Amino acid sequence: MIIRSGRDAAYRQLADLLRAEITSGRIGPGQLLPYEGRLQQEYGVGRGVRFVKIYDLDG
Repeated sequence: MIIRSGRDAAYRQLADLLRAEITSGRIGPGQLLPYEGRLQQEYGVGRGVRFVKIYDLDG
């Protein structure tokens, strides 16, 4: 869940959540990242946040 009033920006929180799914094996090697609709439903983030964070997962 993204916390809008938290100290970390929404895009950083999204990257952390996706990174956790990858490292836990929930998203496996070669598997696609969740599509926009799922990210919006599960995490309540806007389009800009989704696109910014996808490129910051390696960090």
